[in-house]
Amino acid sequence: MRIFKNFIKNAKGNVSIAFAISAVPMVAIMGAGLDYAKGQQVNAQFQSVVDSAALAAAASPSESISELESIVGSYVTRNMKVKGNYSTPEVKVEKLEDGKLEVSIKTKLQTNLIKVVGIDYFDVKAKSIVTREFGNVDVALVLDNTGSMSGSRMTALKSAARNLVNTVYDAKSDDSVVRVGIVPFSDYVNIGMSRRNASWADIPRDRNTRTRAYRWRYRYTRYNCRWRYRSGYYYYRDGRRLYRPGYRYRQCSWRRGARYRQAYWIYDRSIWRGCVASRNYPYNTKDIRPDIKIPGVMNRSCSREITTLSTDRNAILREIGRMSADGSTYIPAGLMWGWRVISDAQPIDGSSNAQTSNNGNNNNGQGYNTSSGAKVAKSIVLMTDGANTRSPRYSQRDHQGGSRSTADNLTAEVCRNIKNSPDEITVYTVAFSVNDNATKNMLRNCATSASHYFDASNSAKLAEAFEKIAKSLALLRISQ
Repeated sequence: MRIFKNFIKNAKGNVSIAFAISAVPMVAIMGAGLDYAKGQQVNAQFQSVVDSAALAAAASPSESISELESIVGSYVTRNMKVKGNYSTPEVKVEKLEDGKLEVSIKTKLQTNLIKVVGIDYFDVKAKSIVTREFGNVDVALVLDNTGSMSGSRMTALKSAARNLVNTVYDAKSDDSVVRVGIVPFSDYVNIGMSRRNASWADIPRDRNTRTRAYRWRYRYTRYNCRWRYRSGYYYYRDGRRLYRPGYRYRQCSWRRGARYRQAYWIYDRSIWRGCVASRNYPYNTKDIRPDIKIPGVMNRSCSREITTLSTDRNAILREIGRMSADGSTYIPAGLMWGWRVISDAQPIDGSSNAQTSNNGNNNNGQGYNTSSGAKVAKSIVLMTDGANTRSPRYSQRDHQGGSRSTADNLTAEVCRNIKNSPDEITVYTVAFSVNDNATKNMLRNCATSASHYFDASNSAKLAEAFEKIAKSLALLRISQ
C-alpha cells in the first residue's frame, strides 16, 4: 500500500511537471490571440487616422515634404485615441505622379502576454494615397482695392489673380463645375446699382436739387510775385508711407479791390453709387437675418462692383482687369461680402443650384445641381496689403470711424463665424507687403490653418502664394 501511495505521489508530480511545461505554449497561444486582436484594433484606428491626416496634408497649400510630414505627424498625435503603448509614429510623405500624395506611417505596439516567448512588439503600418481632383469648386476672391494698392501692387495683384483663375478652370474635369466670384473692397463694397431695390437693402432715394442765391464778393489783384521751393516730405496714404519730392511754386501777395454782387447755386445732393455699409452689431459679423437690412452709403464712390459666382472665365478675367485702387481699408466689409457671395443664404444666394450672373439676375447655365450628392469645395481667398484704417459708425451708417482695434476685433469675429459656418468654407489669407506684425497675426489667425496663410513680401511671392492656393482648391479623395 505504501509503495502504491508513493507511486501516486510520483505520478502527480509528473502531471504537474507536464502541465507546467505545456502552460508556456498555451499562454503564448492565448497571448498571441489577444495581442493580435489588439494589433488589429490599432491597425484599423491607425488607418482611419492616417486617411484623415493624408487629406489634411493634401489640402495644405504647402509644397514642402517636411512641412507635410509635420502636418501628418501633428494630426496623428492629436487624433490617435487607442489605448496601449506604442512608439512615436514614423511618418513618410511622398509625391506621386498625377498630383497624388502618398502618406505612410509605421509604429511599434508593445505586446503583453506574448512577451513570454520573446515577442516584445508588433509592427503596425498604415498607408493612404490621396488623389487631387478639380470637381465642383466655388471660390470668392476678396481683394484689397484701396489707395495703397495703386501702381505696381495692383498690377501684381491682377496678374496673380488671373493666373489663379486660369489654373482652376484649366484643371477642372469635364463633368465638374468651377464658379468664381470677386469682391473688390476698400472702406466699402460696391453691390451694384441693379440691387438698389433688393428686399435686403435699405437705400434712400436720390436727391439732387439746387437753389439760386446771391452774395457780395471783392475783386483781388496779385502783386509782388516770387518763386518758392517746397522740400520733399513723407506722407501716409491708407497706412502706407509714401514720399513726395520737392517742387517749385509761385507765391504772390493780394490786394483787395471793389465789391460786387455774385450769383451762385446752392446744391442739395444725395446720390447713391452702389456703396453699402454695415448692419448694427452683431449682425455685421453674421450671414443671417436678411430681414435686417444693409444700409446704403450716399455720396460715396467705392471699388468695382462685386461679381457673383460665375462659370464664365472670360467675364471673371475682365472684371479682374477693371479693378482700380482708391479708398481706405476696412477688411470686415470685404470678408462679409465674400461670405455672402459664396454662402447658401441670402442676400446673395451662392448655393450650388443657384443660377446667377454678374449682375445678380438669373442666367441659365451659371449654376449646377448637387442633388446627386456631388460635393462642392467652397473657399474664400482674402488678400490685403495693410492694416484696418477705418471702422464702422453705426449711428451715421458709414465706415468713417478711425478705431483700428474695433475693426481688428470685428475682422477676427467674422473670420471665426465663417470657419464655423455650416457651409464648410476654407479660408486662405494673403498679407501682401505688410510690415505690421499685428495685421499679419490677425490674417494668420483668420486662415483655416497656419498653412492657409501666406506672407507675400513682394510681387513674386504674391504670385507664388496665389499659385499654391489655386492648386489646393481641388477636391480630395482617398484612392488607396
